Amino acid sequence: MFLSNVRLNRNNRHPKLMIELSNHYGLHQRISFAFGGETGEAQPLWRLEEGPTGPRLLVQSRSQPDWQRAFSDVPGLLAGSEIKPYDPRIQSQQVLRFLLRANPTRKPSGTDQRVGILDEIGQQLWLRRQGERSGFDVLAVRVLRQGNLIAYKPGAGRLTVFAVDFEGLLRTTDKEAFQRTIEHGVGRSRFLGCGLLSLARP
Repeated sequence: MFLSNVRLNRNNRHPKLMIELSNHYGLHQRISFAFGGETGEAQPLWRLEEGPTGPRLLVQSRSQPDWQRAFSDVPGLLAGSEIKPYDPRIQSQQVLRFLLRANPTRKPSGTDQRVGILDEIGQQLWLRRQGERSGFDVLAVRVLRQGNLIAYKPGAGRLTVFAVDFEGLLRTTDKEAFQRTIEHGVGRSRFLGCGLLSLARP
């Protein structure tokens, strides 16, 4: 796998900058251009966040991206990018720090439509349930921020996805399941910038 840090130029006055930063489906399309527009089963995981010098995209992918190609139609918008191989060596019962933007949802009885979990206790319980099926236990967690991600998808109009940023400590319980979780992400709405599980040693 590869991990990319894609820095965007906030000082660039190109009108596409603010449009794309406010449209997570547009960012999803922009990222796909780095892979020739065809991501297929190798759908990258990504997250938009505020970096030390401005907005940046963190992107985890199975194949190596070409960020110059992805931003070729908006000169100056790409401030720089770093790509490095990413091959986490996971051990069972390993304790790791994590950062995750996720889309915690539930399905109310009597409906097929999922809704966002708005209370913090419910959000943390959702994350612990995800861990049970994904090869990890949550040892400690706090909610950094929460809010709506906005996307405009052709043919579907405006989409609103509720997202929560979690930070905390986890312990791996099944290293094979956890490796799959790293590769495929956590929860729903991954194409809109949710699900990327960032890890570091405590």
